[in-house]
Amino acid sequence: MFKPALQILPLIVLLLLSCKSERKYPYAIKDFRKSLQPQLAKIVSEGVVTFDTLLNKMATDSEWVQLSQCEHPVLRASALKVLLYRDHLKPFDILMNHLDDTANVVTDQGEFGFGRMTVSDDMLSSFRWNSQEQRNKTIDAVLSRHNYLASAYTILSEIKPQEKWYPFIKDMAFGGKNNNSQIKLYESNTDEALYALAEFKKKEDIPLIKNLLLSNTKYLSFSEWRLMKDIPDTAYLSVYEAYYPKYYYTMNCRDGGKENVVDFIYSIATYKNNRSANILDSIYNHIPFAACPKDGGAGYTRHNLISAIVNNECIAYAKLRQQIENGIPGFDKSKFQLPGDNFFKYGRSEMDRDIPW
Repeated sequence: MFKPALQILPLIVLLLLSCKSERKYPYAIKDFRKSLQPQLAKIVSEGVVTFDTLLNKMATDSEWVQLSQCEHPVLRASALKVLLYRDHLKPFDILMNHLDDTANVVTDQGEFGFGRMTVSDDMLSSFRWNSQEQRNKTIDAVLSRHNYLASAYTILSEIKPQEKWYPFIKDMAFGGKNNNSQIKLYESNTDEALYALAEFKKKEDIPLIKNLLLSNTKYLSFSEWRLMKDIPDTAYLSVYEAYYPKYYYTMNCRDGGKENVVDFIYSIATYKNNRSANILDSIYNHIPFAACPKDGGAGYTRHNLISAIVNNECIAYAKLRQQIENGIPGFDKSKFQLPGDNFFKYGRSEMDRDIPW
């Protein structure tokens, strides 16, 4: 049966989305029906993005669209959670019209508690595209026009770099700063952008990447070891040498440190030259082997060190490999296998992560 209201409604929604106003978000709680105002005030007072069941029943489609342009970010984010699941309102158009909403809101992240993110990031984290074409358009818009969003960094590990995105990814990697030594990797989201930039394999970027890593030597972790392993360059050997032994042994004593030093070992072992051999030899023959001898992780680290050496066969490691085989009665290489691909792709703590979009 033909229903005129259903045919006209999407046009009304698009009209509301395109309306110009002196204020970007012109609607206040007082602009809505009085019967809705207590529920809206409740959401604002609680301050957490929600999918309010009662409000969902009470508000009309056009009121939800108005709420997505409300002056309170928590109401905008809550409205978008509803609108993006109403196919008759063209959710993809709504998504694309709200990618610039950078207000921070508190979101309920289940077992992980509460977290803060922008309205746009919250919207992207829950959106489901109807086609790859829509998803590609979103990725292009986020990287080329909204690459300040956390979602821009999240998606980089799931896509292949394209030349059209190169300047935007470079900007993300270096934070738009001329002096990249000012960037602190431990307090930024640049890991994925740095890896994506390295994937372009532009020679002029290698010194920039190396200098950024050197200025953050103390804080290097899985992401950086993965970059230097997957996209190697001899320039990065100075980064390994700056890290070992100055930070290697102190890191081994920290929570999660054993995983980081193992990542370091697997990364440098792939270089198969005299400089990498010197570091691996020093680790293997260090007395005591670990900085924390009472820590049961020393056996774990040694096992992975042997795996890295014997599975990266080369002339540079021949003497060290001979020492290993002579020192282990009945040496059996099959007992020292390399980790699986997921280890190298995501890292131990991230193997099961869910890429939201």
